[in-house]
Amino acid sequence: MPEPGTTACTIVARNYVPAARVLARSYLEHHPGGRFVIAVIDAPREQSDRAGDGLTVVGPAAFGIDEDDYLRMATAYSVTELATSVKPYLLRELLKESEAAIYLDPDIELFAPIPEVAELARGGGGRGGPRRAPAARRAGAP
Repeated sequence: MPEPGTTACTIVARNYVPAARVLARSYLEHHPGGRFVIAVIDAPREQSDRAGDGLTVVGPAAFGIDEDDYLRMATAYSVTELATSVKPYLLRELLKESEAAIYLDPDIELFAPIPEVAELARGGGGRGGPRRAPAARRAGAP
């Protein structure tokens, strides 16, 4: 059963971790008790470092993609394409642990809370909220 609340995330290469930490810090500052995951596409596969303040930094294993498949993707795609292609996989994995998951681009900083985004992610109505059709959920699609 997923935990109540929202997990926010971003995906970066190692050289962009400092920018992602600014985003994570700003998100957690405005969402006390929140969770934030920085997924690093070129980190050691099994990396999972919890900072204790709601921040976790993870490696490619967090995407739930078979290692050989991930390595093929990493060989075929540019860094940007790889980060983009693994988004639905990371969100799918986070939804196993949280009632909502949101992706934020790593080059931003928040200056206020964004509860409406989490509400949309939970399916609370409005336009533009991410949705999964029941058939897609049954089929295991992201």
